[in-house]
Amino acid sequence: ENTGLMPAFKAELCGAMRAEALWCISEFLMHHA
Repeated sequence: ENTGLMPAFKAELCGAMRAEALWCISEFLMHHA
């Protein structure tokens, strides 16, 4: 089965989302400082 894939996939997805969130926050701060 691919149960071993799920944690890695979730971790990668969470990492991407966190990076995206940081980028959005920095963009927001730059434009609304």
